[in-house]
Amino acid sequence: MPTLVEHQMALDLGLDTAFHDGELSFALAFGDPTRMPTSGFRRRTNTHTVAGQRRIRTGLPLTREQLVAFSDKQQSALRSRTPSDAKADIGSPHGNGVTPPTEWSAAMTASLDPDNFGVVRGASKPIPYDIPVFDNFEDERQHRKERLAAAFRLFGKFGFGEGVAGHITVRDPEHPDCFWLNPIGMDFRLISVSDLILVNHEGDILHGEYAINQAAFAIHSEVHAARPDVIAAAHTHSIYGKAFSSLGRLLDPITQDACAFYDDHVLFDDYTGVVLDSSEGRRIAAGLEMKKAAILRNHGLLTVGHSVDEAAWWYITMERSCQAQLLAMAAGSPISIDAECASMTHDQVGHNFAGWFSFQPLYSTIVREQPDLFD
Repeated sequence: MPTLVEHQMALDLGLDTAFHDGELSFALAFGDPTRMPTSGFRRRTNTHTVAGQRRIRTGLPLTREQLVAFSDKQQSALRSRTPSDAKADIGSPHGNGVTPPTEWSAAMTASLDPDNFGVVRGASKPIPYDIPVFDNFEDERQHRKERLAAAFRLFGKFGFGEGVAGHITVRDPEHPDCFWLNPIGMDFRLISVSDLILVNHEGDILHGEYAINQAAFAIHSEVHAARPDVIAAAHTHSIYGKAFSSLGRLLDPITQDACAFYDDHVLFDDYTGVVLDSSEGRRIAAGLEMKKAAILRNHGLLTVGHSVDEAAWWYITMERSCQAQLLAMAAGSPISIDAECASMTHDQVGHNFAGWFSFQPLYSTIVREQPDLFD
């Protein structure tokens, strides 16, 4: 019988990998546990060779809805395709002080048939998209700061900046009541690792040479305090997000990409001016509930995630989903995806790993184009 973490690997992560002659063959089979390899599981990490036990991050445990999604037929299919000796154990908290990593100790060797599974084989060389694990806080802190700087560069590249407005934050791995963010007045396109500021939930600057945006502190400190699962949060005044926010409505499931937010975002249906005090930040945090994103009416978008990568990707794709709906509404009457299909699609494209993984091509591009972000 598959363990809970095996279910999570199949449904929440949706990741199949295969090794052939020491090289990595990669296939995504999002959301369908019947698309599992016929033999065991194994993941390569940045700190281990392709052998032995693996330690990976999987984000949150399975939700009640995800467990319900496993029908009797799906459980039987997964059971028949999962090696009987596969094991998974929950380890101790490691690094971020919030979500423990998972010990995964099964052989993930597969020979997937694209004709049967409809998946795309990867390149002949190893794909460097492995969820990293760290042995110490210093390395994890540096990693988070580098991802944060890269996210700012990408937001600048995509035109998300608007004067001094906009911010992305990431929780410090050693001190989870503190977070890193951008200095006020510095263009997203110029931010480097050394420019980032560390602040605690009382507003004290613990590291850095610059002042911070008071609105950033008011919103993000309360979101981080209310949601211990949130590692990173993003908010800017990007053009399509703020245009759509003026409609005072949620995104409709009119595209596959928009389904990532189906029943997973909220409308904060109140605007009282610039957020400058913690009470307004608390209201926004409470309104977010346990969702991944919020549309702040007459203001813009807010997204959160279990990594900078995830939070940044949800913001990018939500901004584009707002753009797509505005264009579709201007052209005519968009046809929404029905609720059952939208919910299924959300399970396929809206889970934690999908957000993290979708950010990786952007990260690879920006660090090649702008290596000075590491300064």
